[in-house]
Amino acid sequence: MNPFNLLRPIRSAPIARKRLQALLEDDRTMAVRNGFSILHAEILDSISRHVAVDPDRVRTGLHRAAGAWRLLLDIEIPKPTRVR
Repeated sequence: MNPFNLLRPIRSAPIARKRLQALLEDDRTMAVRNGFSILHAEILDSISRHVAVDPDRVRTGLHRAAGAWRLLLDIEIPKPTRVR
């Protein structure tokens, strides 16, 4: 340990920068998730206009890869019944 390092002031800029980056990333993630819930409701509403969909049988997900968000939807559509 170098005793002269104790007399040098601590630089807080790199620490503050990392904290700000983490805060901004968290803010962006929350904005995407809020938009995701609105988009999820609109897609479900749009599909249910044409096909009977059980909301309990809809699985959704949000995945981030290579800097882009991917919305995953797995909607179980019941087999149509024939009307005679």
